[in-house]
Amino acid sequence: MEQLKILYKPKNKLFLTEIQFSIILLLVSGNSVKEVSILLNKPHATVKAHIEKIKKKHQLKRLIDLVRDFVLVYGNPKKYFLKN
Repeated sequence: MEQLKILYKPKNKLFLTEIQFSIILLLVSGNSVKEVSILLNKPHATVKAHIEKIKKKHQLKRLIDLVRDFVLVYGNPKKYFLKN
């Protein structure tokens, strides 16, 4: 499998850690939680825990609300992937 390369956005408007940014970026890009865990080489439970922590921090109940907020703040997710 190819190494996943993500540009981390330093001007962090949603106060996300680098791993949280990567998880949400991959979800916004259309990946499932299981696919995100495989791409980031993290346990499924860890990825879900990060998602729940972000939702709690931003007082969101649904994952789709988090995805919407990400897109509104950061725009098109494709610009954060490094091209080989």
